[in-house]
Amino acid sequence: MNEQEFNLSIRADAYTETELETLSVLTSHEEGIVSRLCSSAPLLLQGIRGSGKTTLLRMAEFRGNKCFRETGCLAAYVPFSRYLLLENPLIPLGPEHPFRMWVSAKMLNVIYMTAKRVTGLNPAFPSLTSIVGPSSDQLIACLEATHTLPDNLSPIRGLPIETQQTLRSYLHPDRLREAVASLMNAFEVKSLNLLCDEAAQHFKPDFQPLFFSILKSVHSPNVSFKAAIYPTVTYFGADFELGHDATVVDITRRALSGEWLNLCREITRVRTAQQLWADHSIFMESLAYAACGIPRRFIELVGSTEPKSATEVDVLNVIKAHAQTELLQPFDALKARIPMLVRDVELARYLLHQFVEDLKQENLTRAFRTAYVAVSLHRAMPFA
Repeated sequence: MNEQEFNLSIRADAYTETELETLSVLTSHEEGIVSRLCSSAPLLLQGIRGSGKTTLLRMAEFRGNKCFRETGCLAAYVPFSRYLLLENPLIPLGPEHPFRMWVSAKMLNVIYMTAKRVTGLNPAFPSLTSIVGPSSDQLIACLEATHTLPDNLSPIRGLPIETQQTLRSYLHPDRLREAVASLMNAFEVKSLNLLCDEAAQHFKPDFQPLFFSILKSVHSPNVSFKAAIYPTVTYFGADFELGHDATVVDITRRALSGEWLNLCREITRVRTAQQLWADHSIFMESLAYAACGIPRRFIELVGSTEPKSATEVDVLNVIKAHAQTELLQPFDALKARIPMLVRDVELARYLLHQFVEDLKQENLTRAFRTAYVAVSLHRAMPFA
């Protein structure tokens, strides 16, 4: 199906508020999660790729800021998807690595820009002039050029000395917390809800504990955080205690439930004028079950199908092709982006091939066929 027949957009991080409201489908399960994301409790939103974490975080952002005049609570959505631009094997891990400075700069700038938009105020920040506002684009661009450095150089070496000193001061947790508090006071924000996306699933295990220690350091009675995480691959470190420092909220949907099928029907309804479920119910149910409870996967599968002319074999081929291109191809892209993970990814691909072949052989001899295989995932391995 083409874009005119079925809305194929899947990146909620780029949606406007109107697009988010129009294209998002929330069951009682998702509505409950959004309510919790709008609360003051620190939470970790857990779900695999395409499960809707970004959609729910953005929904919490828009809903929270709609009520700002009444509550004084600002919701700031902070994406960290460009982390891989900080990967450089020539720069050793340690306190001088630009990771903490990058996280701090991203966080402060998003708080500033969001507060300016929501409150309508435009206060001056002599101490943060080089970090937030017009100067922030150059600053963050310098940090995100880390991957291009030919040797162990600082990515901020070309910035003004004052800017470098301010950035390095955020290596101390108290300085970042004070900067956040100064922004809140200037914009008359009573409380802050940080909605961190594309974080733990992108960061290498060495930096995941550091990221959660940053969140823990800025947390206070007036500052809460929410962070999207992947199951099994997120490493919190010894300094961050689940249940005490934050509660995990699982977005997982039961793939064989009636609620999931109803969600797929609603997703189809808001994205196309065609009566796909009424006219092609068997094909649509097949695609819904093949999506395994993942909305993005269902959207991609429907978009790859021509229900009006498709045969049963066509639908099966779409499902097989999707598994290859959308689920396995990202592993190859990961090898290209992070050379140090080449052996890990190749091992994962080999094990997957072995399991699938063994499963096919098993299905030749057993009375009841199965399509399931359990794999223990190491925290440092990609989770598709």
